[in-house]
Amino acid sequence: MAWAVIVLAVVACGECDLCRNGRPEICRKQQMPGNDIQGGFATHITVPARGLCPVDEARLAAAGLTLAEVSVVAER
Repeated sequence: MAWAVIVLAVVACGECDLCRNGRPEICRKQQMPGNDIQGGFATHITVPARGLCPVDEARLAAAGLTLAEVSVVAER
């Protein structure tokens, strides 16, 4: 089964005190896919699950939107 996801613009480390205390948005070890780690114009990349945002495509379709249209809102 395939899941629709958006890769977050910045992926927190998930291990530091900030991440463990629910503040991954200010993680000092965060990495940006395509800049700090693989990505860019690659067709496929490996991203930790914490760097993914699941998308309900049926709900998008009901709102008249597509995954491509909402992918630009992945920034937290």
